[in-house]
Amino acid sequence: MYCSPQTRQRQRCLGDTRILALSGWLRQCVATPFWLLMIAELSLLYAPNDIAEAHRRFGATCGPCAFAAFFERDVTSVMSFFPQFPEQTFTNLPAMKRALRMVGACWERRATLPHRGLVLMCGPQRYYSRHWLAVQNGFVYEASLEMWLPVFLWTRDFLPLMAADFPGPAEDWRVEAGFEVTGYTKDILAQATRPKACAEVLRPPAARRDGWNTPPHSRRGARQGGAPEACDFQPI
Repeated sequence: MYCSPQTRQRQRCLGDTRILALSGWLRQCVATPFWLLMIAELSLLYAPNDIAEAHRRFGATCGPCAFAAFFERDVTSVMSFFPQFPEQTFTNLPAMKRALRMVGACWERRATLPHRGLVLMCGPQRYYSRHWLAVQNGFVYEASLEMWLPVFLWTRDFLPLMAADFPGPAEDWRVEAGFEVTGYTKDILAQATRPKACAEVLRPPAARRDGWNTPPHSRRGARQGGAPEACDFQPI
């Protein structure tokens, strides 16, 4: 799992979950127009293939991975929009807003799952149980599985596994913030370059308590820097 460092046992468990999720979903897809349509839509979604490299070089976690999947870029190419890495290997709300501003994105914040955009899920431990997802038309990108899944499948099969590491049931997880992205400046993303890695092998912060997104909350947060929301943007 590359959204954050984990034990070999959990990595094997997540690998098994990926296989079971795919096989279980495909078994339901037999000869029904609805499922065939969903498979066709899923085939159009972009999944970054360099998550392992980005995690090894920059400590990339679920925030940059979800960002890259939504904007159809490699994770290593968008790390310049997350300058807190690798010193801080988590993405809070100010950091994600800054990244969106840096690509000239226009968005609307909401308290529900967006139609197209990014969403921060929050568990019972607010600053320890957080997880970013990309959202596209009823599908979510799960960085831990390196794949897109229908929302219902993620909720049914993956969320309980993630929630098992924290107090309380999976039902306690909720949308903390959804960003409905309506457009962005295409040239900024096209010109993004891969930053130089600070180290080829990164050790997780000593203070890390969980493995999904965040170490203890940084009270300083992230600065609200970056480019202003652009008017000349690529509609989505």
